[in-house]
Amino acid sequence: NTPDPETPDPDKPPSGPQSQPLAPRARKLIRSRRAAEGYLELHMPSHALRALREIPDPTEHQFLFHLLHGLALRDLTDFPQALLSLEAAAAINPNSVSLQMALAWCYKRTDRLPLAI
Repeated sequence: NTPDPETPDPDKPPSGPQSQPLAPRARKLIRSRRAAEGYLELHMPSHALRALREIPDPTEHQFLFHLLHGLALRDLTDFPQALLSLEAAAAINPNSVSLQMALAWCYKRTDRLPLAI
């Protein structure tokens, strides 16, 4: 996964005439999200869930929060719980290819093959 180009780097000072430093809450959210993404790439889903728990209010990034949460639960083979998070993400952005692949994976493993296809 590559960082979202729309998300500022919390460790770099902002640039430009109108730039203001990120609030501590925003920096924490970005760091926690990036940590969760990194842990998932390293196949460390428990650590990813711990990083996601550090996000105080995921409402600003609900899709990504639900997707990452679902992917971590899927990697822990908790497919029913993963589906709850992935379906919440699908309600926000059903066109995400990575989301659709994760949903299909979990549907297949919960004997809901028609939904996986």
